[in-house]
Amino acid sequence: MILGRLSRYLSTLLLMRILASLGGLVALLLLLAVLDSANDIIDRGLGIRGFGYFLWLRLPTAIEQSMTLSMLIGSVTTFMQLAKRSEMIIIRAAGITVYQVGLMLLPLLVVYAGAHFLISDRVTPRVQREFALWWQDTTPADEKNDTRTIWLRAATDVVAVESVENAGATLENVRLYRRTADGSLINRISAKRAVYDKGTWTLQGAETLRIDGPRVVRDGPEDLAWQTTLKPSEVVDIANPLAALASGTIRDILNGEGAVNRSEAYYVTRLNAAYAGPLASAVMLMLGLSCAYGNRRSSGGERQALSALGLGLGYVMVNGIMTAFGEAGALPAAFSAWSALAIFACIAGTILLRFEE
Repeated sequence: MILGRLSRYLSTLLLMRILASLGGLVALLLLLAVLDSANDIIDRGLGIRGFGYFLWLRLPTAIEQSMTLSMLIGSVTTFMQLAKRSEMIIIRAAGITVYQVGLMLLPLLVVYAGAHFLISDRVTPRVQREFALWWQDTTPADEKNDTRTIWLRAATDVVAVESVENAGATLENVRLYRRTADGSLINRISAKRAVYDKGTWTLQGAETLRIDGPRVVRDGPEDLAWQTTLKPSEVVDIANPLAALASGTIRDILNGEGAVNRSEAYYVTRLNAAYAGPLASAVMLMLGLSCAYGNRRSSGGERQALSALGLGLGYVMVNGIMTAFGEAGALPAAFSAWSALAIFACIAGTILLRFEE
């Protein structure tokens, strides 16, 4: 009974500080985002509603980016307060170790990590795609002329697209390089437009260059059916280089069922990072627990809090660097995605062991 009440008390205390930290970090990220894009929103004539819709669509991304640090800040402030008010002395005098305190907070940690995964893997990719479509639809006509060629691979086909319209269902100035399974070029098709309708693509005004023995034969222009697994949503994701990818989408890509524009190492690293990211909250909680050993009569608590915050920020930096190496193929994907988590978990565990002894 007493342990149950203590668990609820600690969980409530920690949750309140996590949410307060999350609110502050999200507000800061949204402020920076809207300041960066304010001129664009005004130039597009979107008005106050445009600002509101912009913030709404950027909200899930800001929450996802803030959740790990919110756990760190919430844990540090919670256990600093418990230590300063001598509550941790009372808890430990009752025979409850810091490890048991961590186990009491495990249900909250599991729920928080699960929410982090759902937001990053389910909500953020959809909202980022919606944002990309809205941002493209509201782009002034004179800026739409400033396009870049988008390259992608769908099965064995290599595709170049000059412009994406109509939520990815209309592709302008398409060049399609058809290949055999071993990568040999069969033909090249140039089309003014590719239109997706009722599950099928049509290449309009297509001209085909094909190899016929020693000759190169030109056919067309004509409308051709394009047999491909490419989907409009995949084109939108590829056109937006910063788009988040759901783990299910990445698995489809690795199974050869999705369009890609990057190496296999990139997608394997992203898949591992999708699972490793939410678990970082456990490391942040462990770092916060180290602040439970301070007391009101010494400055050790403040030093430990600064050390915990520094280690937490160090994790974010090291994890970003290692993930970048993995995406570039310079390091094994699993090692890149999980190494920072394992290293800092060991550091946090060592700190707790040293203080507890």
